[in-house]
Amino acid sequence: MSDSVKEILNSFEEKIKILNDDCTILTTSANKLINKIKIDESTNEKMLKAIQKYETIELDIVKLNIGGSRHSVLKSTLTQNIKDKNGKNYPSHMFQLIINGSIKCNYDDSKAIFIDRNPKYFPYILEYLRKVSHN
Repeated sequence: MSDSVKEILNSFEEKIKILNDDCTILTTSANKLINKIKIDESTNEKMLKAIQKYETIELDIVKLNIGGSRHSVLKSTLTQNIKDKNGKNYPSHMFQLIINGSIKCNYDDSKAIFIDRNPKYFPYILEYLRKVSHN
């Protein structure tokens, strides 16, 4: 084999080695990028779950305007079943009927449910419903 052919072969071998090294670097970089994407996806999923949790909490809050007095109450508090001393449920009360859509309600400018009643006693009613929820 002539010297010029050997030089060309050596040159090709060097270029192949450089290409192999570059390919290894590229593969390593691609794997790092894939791992970063997986971590980012996991982080994004966690963030989405947290956001959805807070959206759910926000949807569970009912804003009320009782005769001009504003209240924010959990939907679960307003929809408590109240039982008599024998353990039988009383008929649905006004808040249950409003929340489940059986009674049409009015809304104020801030989209709070407006109930045209004296607000003086509402805190007592609300406290009663809260206590029922813990029994």
